Amino acid sequence: MMGSEDCAHCDHGKEQKDCQYITNGMKNLENAYCSLTVGINASNMAFAINSTENVSDILYSAYVFFGVKNCFGCIGLHNHEHHCIFNKSYSVQEYETLCGKIIEHMQSTGEW
Repeated sequence: MMGSEDCAHCDHGKEQKDCQYITNGMKNLENAYCSLTVGINASNMAFAINSTENVSDILYSAYVFFGVKNCFGCIGLHNHEHHCIFNKSYSVQEYETLCGKIIEHMQSTGEW
């Protein structure tokens, strides 16, 4: 992995930072965990699949592209959609509250 730092168990990537368990990470991926085919200026991702191109703060989502931010449990979002849970948009405050509740529940049941 060319130009990468603080990464473990990653393959096929370059210029990645603070990543673990990434398969086929692309260029400029930062702060990602347990994801597949992610990157190209992406950051803050966990449990994501095929999600690239200027995305950030993506959790448990797949196929999100082109500037999508703050998504939980989404699939197929693109073109700068943000603050979505299960593909439904929320205000910033609603998103943070609901996402926090979902994560808290997942942690209490051992799913997180």
